[in-house]
Amino acid sequence: MKKYFFIAMSCINLYSQQNIQLGYQSMYGGPVPEEKIDSSSGKVYLTHRIFATYSNTINNKLGFDISLGFETKKLDYAFQFVSDTTMSNPPLSFTIPYLGDVKGTSTTKSLNISAGLNYNLFNSKLNIGIGPELNYVINKIDTGTTLINIGEGAIIIDSANNNSAFINNLNWGLYLRTKYYISKRIGVVFDVSRSLTPFYKDGMWSRIKRKEVYFYNTYIKLGLFINF
Repeated sequence: MKKYFFIAMSCINLYSQQNIQLGYQSMYGGPVPEEKIDSSSGKVYLTHRIFATYSNTINNKLGFDISLGFETKKLDYAFQFVSDTTMSNPPLSFTIPYLGDVKGTSTTKSLNISAGLNYNLFNSKLNIGIGPELNYVINKIDTGTTLINIGEGAIIIDSANNNSAFINNLNWGLYLRTKYYISKRIGVVFDVSRSLTPFYKDGMWSRIKRKEVYFYNTYIKLGLFINF
């Protein structure tokens, strides 16, 4: 029995290779709507991610990663909407249509943890991984202005709006990761990630009498890591 146990442990040690990886990635992307929104536009920024990863090989083909990261994200957005408001002066009551012109900026800082399986190729110089990831927003600012044009006389009302409370603090999604080892110590990492939790909570759009539209964070991330 001891003999078989020793053989099994020897096989595990033969293939097991544990590493700690520290790295940096540039990120490009943002919250993508599930459907097209008329009269809308957005500008995404190149943002940043730093991470630490525990990487382990199970055998000569399979391995797994557990990664903890810190991410910054930024987006400018603009859209128009048509709605109406009811005004009353008893005994009269009437509905007035108006056009809203919204412009804003959303910035978040978040911690994320991911864990997934890797498949190794070319003597482990290249590996492809997939798995779930969880993001927790630790800082969020979503502010802007709304210009309201009322009636044909174009009465303009300029107001500030703050949507920070509508950003979901906790969201989860999936990632697809490719790592290529330039050497034993240095590698390139490329990720594609997609959130499965909406960026905004319900109620974001119903305030202006529009159907709820859900946005999902979608990013590509490219960077380098050092193997320890």
